[in-house]
Amino acid sequence: MSNHPFAAILLASTTTLGALGALTRAAHAEPSGHRHSGATFGVGLGVGHIDCEDADGNDCDGDGVTSAFGLAARAGVMVSRGAALAGEAWGMRHDEGDLDVEQLMVTGQIRGWVAPQLWLQGGVGVARTTTRYDFGIGQAVDESTLVPALVGGVGVEVVSDRTFALDLELKAGSGLYRDDLRVYNLSLGLGLSFY
Repeated sequence: MSNHPFAAILLASTTTLGALGALTRAAHAEPSGHRHSGATFGVGLGVGHIDCEDADGNDCDGDGVTSAFGLAARAGVMVSRGAALAGEAWGMRHDEGDLDVEQLMVTGQIRGWVAPQLWLQGGVGVARTTTRYDFGIGQAVDESTLVPALVGGVGVEVVSDRTFALDLELKAGSGLYRDDLRVYNLSLGLGLSFY
């Protein structure tokens, strides 16, 4: 059994609680030196993996962790100089020969700065997994229904000014599917944020 799914859920839970705490602190005292304000939007690119686990903690298909690449887009508003509310669409995809597997999550999130260039984020929303198999003369597509999703992340603004930041970010998320199946995304990547 892989330890990655547990780490992903732990990261998502911890960052969600941390971001909520940061939002509460931001209402009383903003981090010194933080300059962002107004509307915000961003994009991200990452590499990592998709994994699946059943109710007994077993890997769904026996293949273990599956490498994947991901894209994200986010838009929202700074509610204080130390906290933002945003909507985000984040997808991870694995390609292997004739098989493609992807999970897309659309979530509402809170991002809170715990230091001038260090942020935590977390949120809830929905997820959908799609599997495509190419037979050469056609495709078989299996798409799940929308299910609840949890996401979390931590990031460092490597380059930052009043209107722009280049983020190094670690993100984790899980879709909670029927029959107690869980599909996990884990990604390390770069993000561009504009304020």
